[in-house]
Amino acid sequence: MGYDSGRGGLLNAVAYLAKRLGAAVVALDAHFPWGTWELHLRLGFPLLAIYSGAEGPQPGKLARRSDKVVAVPLPPGASDRSVEAALALAERLKRPLVLEVGLDLYRLEPLGHFFATTAAYHAAGRLIAGGGYVVLDCASAASIPALKALLAGADGGPNPLPEGRIEEGPAVRREVDRAIRKAVERIDKIK
Repeated sequence: MGYDSGRGGLLNAVAYLAKRLGAAVVALDAHFPWGTWELHLRLGFPLLAIYSGAEGPQPGKLARRSDKVVAVPLPPGASDRSVEAALALAERLKRPLVLEVGLDLYRLEPLGHFFATTAAYHAAGRLIAGGGYVVLDCASAASIPALKALLAGADGGPNPLPEGRIEEGPAVRREVDRAIRKAVERIDKIK
């Protein structure tokens, strides 16, 4: 259960806001948003899911169940370049956004295998600077800089804690570029 519970029990604020506002959901988390996915299937709001490909479903399987989902699985080692490219897809949705944000892609998260810096979270916040909503997953002490950058981006301000970017390896870049190309094809078909 939790904020992304799909069956009974607790309110899913992300799905509620998306349905109420006619918004699209952008889920940014190392974990696939299963509860939001279940509600997406029932309620039909557009869903852009950016998650760890090592721990989530393959995009093709999701696409067979819904024509309003775009999945971007990130490989271990992905950093700002990949996260920001995936987030840029949200601008193609041309509707209000609800961000469902987990902070476990942040480079200092002890259980993560990603290298996103505050720049990626600031970019996520900028998506809703002109209007929109954010629903946060739990923040740990290690992810506070990412949270501050996210909120600064949402407020339209500068990144308060810029960090040096971490370069991705060529295999990560190729895998993400391929995923982004496929996602662009799908996202432009969403009405």
